[in-house]
Amino acid sequence: MSNIVLVQVGDLEENHIRVLPLLKYMRSYYDVDPRPLVYSKKACSLFNEHGFFPEILSDYYGEQSNLAPLDFQAIFETELAINESYLKSEQGSKKVFLASKQYNACVKLLKKFPTCALAIWNGRTGAVANILRILAAKNQIPCIFLERGVVPGSVFVGREGVNGFCELASTEMFPETDG
Repeated sequence: MSNIVLVQVGDLEENHIRVLPLLKYMRSYYDVDPRPLVYSKKACSLFNEHGFFPEILSDYYGEQSNLAPLDFQAIFETELAINESYLKSEQGSKKVFLASKQYNACVKLLKKFPTCALAIWNGRTGAVANILRILAAKNQIPCIFLERGVVPGSVFVGREGVNGFCELASTEMFPETDG
């Protein structure tokens, strides 16, 4: 297996449990090496128990470098939709600092795996998901999006996004009618 698929799952155990069957399916039926992308070492145990080798985002933090100007409007679009002054708040300032570290780490990670594909959790909420979505679009990296499914323990997978950004929410699929 040489094709790596980075599967962003973060550190939430509930997401790990939901994604584990998908990782097993990908490994069994496709010529891919699915790598869970967690944020810290403490989130690796379930994946290690099942023979997966997580990539740990915090391992890529290292020293900060200005790789490119960050588009914080895009990274925090959901938060800004709720509160226009989010980036100026104390909480926003802390998130901006962390997002800078996460952005640099994601760039380093994608340089390590230049031929990978991505599976991104949600893709519209959370700095890492937004950063990965933006980098995937910029670098033409194939990706899919994941979200908690309707059935307990399930995962929804979409090519365009999830929730209001998925194929099912497309206006082409459900054209407006008069009346």
